[in-house]
Amino acid sequence: IYFQKDIMIDHCSLSWGLDEVATVRDNENSTVQWCIISESLNHSFHPKGDHGYGGIWGGIGATFHHNLFAHHTSRTPRFNGSRYHGEPEQEIVDFRNNVIYNWGFNGAYGGEGGHQNVVANYYKYGPASRHKDRIVEPLDSTGAWFIADNFVFGYPEITADNWSGGVQGEFAAYGRVNSPFPHPSVTTQSAEEAFELVLANAGAVFPTRDAVDRRIVKEVRTGTATYGGVWGEHSGIIDSQSNVGGWPELKSAEAPKDTDADGMPNSWELKHGLNPEDPDDRNDDQNQDGYTNLENYLNELVSGIEH
Repeated sequence: IYFQKDIMIDHCSLSWGLDEVATVRDNENSTVQWCIISESLNHSFHPKGDHGYGGIWGGIGATFHHNLFAHHTSRTPRFNGSRYHGEPEQEIVDFRNNVIYNWGFNGAYGGEGGHQNVVANYYKYGPASRHKDRIVEPLDSTGAWFIADNFVFGYPEITADNWSGGVQGEFAAYGRVNSPFPHPSVTTQSAEEAFELVLANAGAVFPTRDAVDRRIVKEVRTGTATYGGVWGEHSGIIDSQSNVGGWPELKSAEAPKDTDADGMPNSWELKHGLNPEDPDDRNDDQNQDGYTNLENYLNELVSGIEH
């Protein structure tokens, strides 16, 4: 997703993509939260060859929090910077309380001409990881970085001081700032607390997680990987969904009756004074709360989920 505005991606489970699994960059006002981004396809059909990457993230006012990256060779994420829209002062990205597990030859990097907060994330190497102590690798001297309170599994000295080895590469000494860039308010936990919350709540959890997400979360918690491809057996880096047993069987109940096919069941529309034969009322705001009628219905479906 790029060159759009006012985007919210919440509680999605994304896996088995070519190139990247989830790229969100160069948008205005975007948020990705409580998502699982796992198992990009490495040795697959990308024209450039092996390409099992997590995502390119950035934007003009972009927030990424409480997400899980697992089992990618690189780009967890690649911070996009301002290289496409060319307005460095507007590229402000807040990346906090995410969990990053089992990156391959690289993890997070980039940030050219951007302003990045990297705060209270949990980094845990896995069977495929090479730079096991890496938080991020800035790609040039034009990016600005506020980096603090990140937990790096197995490296207590970097956890205590993220700049004592977690920021790596030729340009590690450039762009350091001591105060965070402006960002929307996000309830922020310590990295260790966020680790538990993300593993318990991220992804498509309603009404229940599927077998793929349950396996991914178990592997993150235990520091293991069940499957692999040309990268290596049990590396976690796969080449096809067939490496992990193929597409899971997802059972579904019968959908409630929706005469006008506007996404809101007849029973809900009648209860809230709407017309079950008018498809256009989904975009109205019956109770004047700032959300469309369809948004209110969808929000009710998950009203019992705390995060």
